Amino acid sequence: MPGTTVIIPTYNRAHLISETISALLEQTRPVQEILVVNDGSEDDTSKVVAAFGEEVTQIDKENSGKSDSDNQAIGMSDRR
Repeated sequence: MPGTTVIIPTYNRAHLISETISALLEQTRPVQEILVVNDGSEDDTSKVVAAFGEEVTQIDKENSGKSDSDNQAIGMSDRR
């Protein structure tokens, strides 16, 4: 069965991102890969995501919008 990659583009959502990632990790059908694209956040988003360690891949980039974030993550997703 193919795995699932979840892409989470985010900007200044440190107060929500932990809950989002935790919910994904608690699913009964685990995801293969979680990619969080930090789109130039100016809050603690990067630190919150980093606390999840190797369970989450974080992509930090300058702010350029959701579409660019999605495209960058799609290009980096694990295609097994």
